[in-house]
Amino acid sequence: MAPSDIHGLVTSQQVDVAIGVIGGKMSEGLKSEPLLKIPTVLWVPANSKAKSWKEFLEKDPYSKTGLIGKEPLIGLPPNEILQQLFQKEFDRHEVNWPVSVEVNSTDVLRDFVVRGFGVGIGIFIPDLPNPKGVKPLALPNFPPLVIGAMYQGKAKGVVEDFLAIAKAHVTRFSK
Repeated sequence: MAPSDIHGLVTSQQVDVAIGVIGGKMSEGLKSEPLLKIPTVLWVPANSKAKSWKEFLEKDPYSKTGLIGKEPLIGLPPNEILQQLFQKEFDRHEVNWPVSVEVNSTDVLRDFVVRGFGVGIGIFIPDLPNPKGVKPLALPNFPPLVIGAMYQGKAKGVVEDFLAIAKAHVTRFSK
């Protein structure tokens, strides 16, 4: 479900609280509570000797200070919050690295990396084994993908109870 769909369910009061990716501008009256921050990574072939994402960049011949990607970038549709996080960071670092191959999920993205189509944006879930043929490169100073609860107005009653339980539950993943 897209973030805008989740926002719509909460703002139309079809649900009291929803869990989803938090990012971008929230609808009027919508509140959010971050629950989990998932590190962003660049997925590269397992045999890559690169230690940093910057090893996949070179000077942009059309810019005085900018850089461009040396490898095709596999990414998500531009409306996806994860893709937007990466684009903002690329802009901040003056990196011109447009998506060459657009896929609909990070699982498919990693499969494309394995098959040699390029390197891909993604998230790293620490206890989840890496798919065979790829490895994550950490992205220091890149923002994490934030998963959280969204609700309207002041949290009370069942929403307040749910938030307390959800926060206690995710602390086990944060250790």
